[in-house]
Parts: sequence; structure tokens; C-alpha cells
Amino acid sequence: SGIYVHTIGLPVAIDTNALPAPFTSVPLANGGTATFRNWAAPACQGAGIVNCFVNPLLLQTNQYSSLGSSLYEGGILEVKKRFSDHLFMRLSYTWSHTLNTVEPDVPQQDPNDSNFLGAAEKATSLLDQRHRAVLTGWYELPRHFTFGSSTTLSSGRPFNATTGVDNNRDGPNSERPVVGGGVVSRNFGHGTPMYDVAIFLEKSLQISERFKLGLRAEAFNLFNHNNIVGRNGTYGNLASALPVATFGQPLGGIANTDPGREFQFLLHFSF
Repeated sequence: SGIYVHTIGLPVAIDTNALPAPFTSVPLANGGTATFRNWAAPACQGAGIVNCFVNPLLLQTNQYSSLGSSLYEGGILEVKKRFSDHLFMRLSYTWSHTLNTVEPDVPQQDPNDSNFLGAAEKATSLLDQRHRAVLTGWYELPRHFTFGSSTTLSSGRPFNATTGVDNNRDGPNSERPVVGGGVVSRNFGHGTPMYDVAIFLEKSLQISERFKLGLRAEAFNLFNHNNIVGRNGTYGNLASALPVATFGQPLGGIANTDPGREFQFLLHFSF
């Protein structure tokens, strides 16, 4: 099966107080030290300039407009087979690509330059997961035992890369680094693959004609694989093709990683 979804009208924050002159990220010509400058806006080049706002008293002034869009394309292949009355297996594979021009409600997703929105900001979404495969199955053992497993394998997710510096001095640190002679697209970084192996064992006990007892034990992420979802996106501000050593490293905290190994036990009584 295939899926195609085109969404329009996503909210975009537009800084109406930013300088109208386009910002151009160019490495300094003095030996390539630690900054990029806006050669297109002379008012921003002085060492004593605090910011590049039209009105410095207002700082960043956002107007929200429904100019954003997203596009999802996906294909799903599923194969399932009952080998006997006691064995069943299913394999599904999904290829998909998610693109958008804005990532609503995500920090550091301001545009690289408020003068260039829409197509200039179109890139792979943070939610993109190009490949995903799931293998599930169960087998009925003697004495009313059932064993099953579900294994998920998927591509790593993108993450945004920034210089870590407010290069055009418009308020947010959302400027992206120059790599290979040009500014990288949004969500330039790419994480490592993710996988999760889950198993279960259950037994059914017929206590009487009316009463039945079920026992079930489950294990999630059996091999305790560290599935990282949050990474350091600071690429660095040096005039170099190489990022800083901490770029792409996992961030701390439970919000930046999927759960580790977990066990769950269930007692089910029916009548």
C-alpha cells in the first residue's frame, strides 16, 4: 500500500523586526577564525553593533502566518503467514520520507534568514524515519503456553545543526553552518539506527467451566539498546568543514532517549 499526504497552512513565525537585507553566511577572510559575517548588511558589520534589528528597542517581533507546508510519502509492504495451527508470523516494511518548511513548536527551528522562507527552508522533517521494519510472531507450546516476539528495526532520525552563535544578531541562535561552500539545510544531522526486541510468554489456566486465569510476562527492549532521540546540534562556528567534537553526541535526560529494558507482568481473571 502507499500513502501520500500534503499538508498546508502550518504556522510559521516571521520576524517582522529583522533587517530586510538578506543575511549571507560567509567565513571571514582573515585566516578563517571563529565567526561568520553578514556582508550584505553594513549596519551589522561593526564590532560594537548589538543586533541587526530594524528597531533595536523591540528586539525579535514574531508574526505568525499559515505559510508552512509538509509532505509525506510512504510505501508499506506486509507479508503474513500462518504456518500451522500453532505458528504465525508477520513481516512489515515501511519506506517513507517526510519533508516540511517548518517544524512547529520545536526549539531552534527559526529560519536561517527571515527574508527567505517557504521553499528556501524546505527540508527533511525531524519526524522522518526513512526505513522501518517490524517482525512479529507467536508459537503455541504444549500445556497451554504461548511464546511470542516483536522486533522493530528503523533508521536513525534527523536533528538540526546550528552554529551555536547568533551570527546575524537577530535574537535566536538558529543560524546554520556553512559546509561545502553553502549553508546546510534544516535537520542536517542524522542519528544512529534504532532497534527494539520484545518478547512475551503467557499461560492459560482453566480453573472451572466458568472461570479462567491468564498469566503473562513481557520484556521490552530485551537487549537494552540505547535508542537516542535527542542529540547535540551545535555544529560549531569555525570556518572549517569539520564540526566540533560534541556535535551529534547524545543529550542527557529521559526525554532524549527511548526507554531501556523493561519487564511487565500481568494476571488476568475472566468469568
